[in-house]
Amino acid sequence: MTRSRGPFAQRNPWGFIAYGGVAGLVLASFVIGFVLMPAPGRGALPLWDSICRAIGLQDSVPQPVAGAKAVASNVTWTPAELTRVERGDASRGEFVAASCTACHGAKGRATQAWIPNLAGMDPAAFYKQLADYRSGKRVWPVMNAIARALAEEDLVHAAAYFASLGPAPAGPGPRWASGRGLQSADPIARLVHAGDPGRGIAPCASCHGPNGVKPGAPNLLGQNEGYLVRQLASFAQSLRTNDISAQMRNVARALTPAEQSALAAFYAGAQAQPGNRPAMR
Repeated sequence: MTRSRGPFAQRNPWGFIAYGGVAGLVLASFVIGFVLMPAPGRGALPLWDSICRAIGLQDSVPQPVAGAKAVASNVTWTPAELTRVERGDASRGEFVAASCTACHGAKGRATQAWIPNLAGMDPAAFYKQLADYRSGKRVWPVMNAIARALAEEDLVHAAAYFASLGPAPAGPGPRWASGRGLQSADPIARLVHAGDPGRGIAPCASCHGPNGVKPGAPNLLGQNEGYLVRQLASFAQSLRTNDISAQMRNVARALTPAEQSALAAFYAGAQAQPGNRPAMR
């Protein structure tokens, strides 16, 4: 016998109305939260990125105040600023750098692949990164706290100390001396020395030098592979934004994950033979 009364009556519409109302509310919330309301100060994100960030599956970064002009770094390379960096005292910096040993290793040689080597780092480049940590323009909680605990002059002296621990390590060998043009058979050598004009990718050597070392730029030669991979991914996802003029973000976004990994291996010197590098797709 069929029910003719109560909430389970065959022709009772309220059950369908209730389910439909809940489904409509969920759908409306989804559209408003993930599609119509982008993250403040960043513009609209791709739908999948919006969902992942909302449920905590992607890292997030502090957002600028609405209407404020975003500034990648507070460091301005005036002649006075450069002179101040050049006058850093390595002996005083050694005392400042004592607390760095736990993570960055003795004499600035990190033993963990995701932590950068600091030995031989260009002093201006080192100073800028530490200053960006201090101002919050580069975000990594441990480094932010350490940099803010230092006096302004400590940054200059620490830069001088780590620069004195160089020179940078030797490169990967003969691969540096060949294949420096677009005609090279090695795709990574092409990216390093000639870039990819079709994708708007400048050569790495234009900023970091033909051998991965250039005054004023972070040393890439001999840097830890895991650290380089993480930084390229961070630039590509705009999780790191302290590159003035966004040049690193633009390059990293145009690279595939396989290219990011292969470039990191190239500069780290961990894979000297092209055939041992990650497959390019």
